[in-house]
Amino acid sequence: MQLTVLPKRQERGENTKAASQTTGTIGQTTDELVATSSIDLIMAVTNQPGSYAPSDFQTGLFDVCKDCGTCSYGVLCYWCIGRSIASDMNEFFLCGRSTAIRSIYRTKYNIRGSVCNDLMLHVCCPCCAIYQLKTDINRRKEQGIF
Repeated sequence: MQLTVLPKRQERGENTKAASQTTGTIGQTTDELVATSSIDLIMAVTNQPGSYAPSDFQTGLFDVCKDCGTCSYGVLCYWCIGRSIASDMNEFFLCGRSTAIRSIYRTKYNIRGSVCNDLMLHVCCPCCAIYQLKTDINRRKEQGIF
């Protein structure tokens, strides 16, 4: 129920009957509207909803030798692995190598980190960041949780 807070009848200088017909319910005066209005509190969401416990990526940033196939795919065709990630995430094909796709993935699976951290990884070590993301996607597919 949405109520509009009105000044008291004396301050507005309007007829009580007219005010109750336009802003309140039948039989409710302007004074009653002022007295019965309430303040709604809005709570900020501090945690993203989801069924996944907070975690980290399943591989480290520099664990490139654990999956040589994905590593060589990323080194030989950096654009291709980005397109593959975007396809896995159902995003536009140019988004696969972006900071945004990593942030979306982290949010979806409740992986610890920040947008600032994602940006720094893509600026300082883009191949490792892409490899880590693609490897994590592959592992979640194997586990049936992607």
